Amino acid sequence: MFFNCQDTEAEIISVLHINRGSSHAYAYERDFEALALRIHGSARFTHGETVFDVNAGDILYIPQYYDYRIDAGEEELLAVHFHSNNRFSENEPDIFTPIDFRYFERKLDNMCRSWDLKKTGYLYSCKSDFYKILMRISEQRQELNSNDRNKKIEQAADYIHEHYSDKNLSVDALAKMANMSDTYFRKLFVAKFHQTPLKYINELRIKKAVELLSSGYYSVTETAEKCGFDSQPYFSNIIKKATGFSPSLFKESKTH
Repeated sequence: MFFNCQDTEAEIISVLHINRGSSHAYAYERDFEALALRIHGSARFTHGETVFDVNAGDILYIPQYYDYRIDAGEEELLAVHFHSNNRFSENEPDIFTPIDFRYFERKLDNMCRSWDLKKTGYLYSCKSDFYKILMRISEQRQELNSNDRNKKIEQAADYIHEHYSDKNLSVDALAKMANMSDTYFRKLFVAKFHQTPLKYINELRIKKAVELLSSGYYSVTETAEKCGFDSQPYFSNIIKKATGFSPSLFKESKTH
């Protein structure tokens, strides 16, 4: 994958700061590669049967001649279009969630301003920042893949699976168990699982709640309690978002 490469030579074609509203569009094959930092908004990309989501804080690489459909809400991006000496048999996109998002935002913003002003030496400035970005990603990938940190995040995920019904389960507690700061733990968790720890926990709780409600053996209150939700209004809201029905109506539709 692109972010695993250690020796990339790049020719920058353009640097863009993109702000746009909701979009549902198809991007045809383009003769350049793209690297984009998503500042705000999320998007879903579809390429044949391949579907993947990119969220705020992610860096996405799109290879040359890769076509896709994009469905996005309002979004803000910093993007670089370029040619490189790297060609991959997989020809697949690559997603990286950086630990220090603001560093990449600053570097790409510098690139964008240098590109727009086009002062003497702007290409050198842009290339310098671009290579620093790739170097930082390489360093963080190595750090994220280190056995110790990777093992701690995996252990945290295992603990979540065993204790997601515990009302006292919190991201802060998980971070302390991993001997990490709350912020650092969240960033490492997102980098590995592409979603926040809280969302990971809630998805497990929702899945179990739907199973219990569908069985017809448990009331809405009992289901909320067994799945770790200490607030029934919050439980009702999250189930409605997941299924389109309030818990009581969902229960009735599944048991009659």
